[in-house]
Amino acid sequence: MKDYSCLDLNIIKEKVASLACISEAKDFICDEEVPFNPLQIKNNLKQTKEAFAILNEKNVVNFDGIENVNDLLDKASKGIRWTG
Repeated sequence: MKDYSCLDLNIIKEKVASLACISEAKDFICDEEVPFNPLQIKNNLKQTKEAFAILNEKNVVNFDGIENVNDLLDKASKGIRWTG
C-alpha cells in the first residue's frame, strides 16, 4: 500500500497545470512556490474559503469560454488581419 502522507509537490503542480487551458496559467502554476509562512498560509486558506462561498452563493462564474488570445492580440498589434 502506498504512503500518501507525503505528496510530491511537483507532481501535484503538473497535474493541476495540465487542467489549465491558457499557457500563462500553466506557467503560473508550475512556477508557484509553496509558502512556508503560517500567516500567509492562513490568509490563502481564508481567501479560498471566501471564493468558494461567493461561487456557492452567486453560482455565476463560468470559465468555459475563456481561451488564450495572445496570438490574436499580437497579430492585431502588427496590423495582421485574422479571418476564421
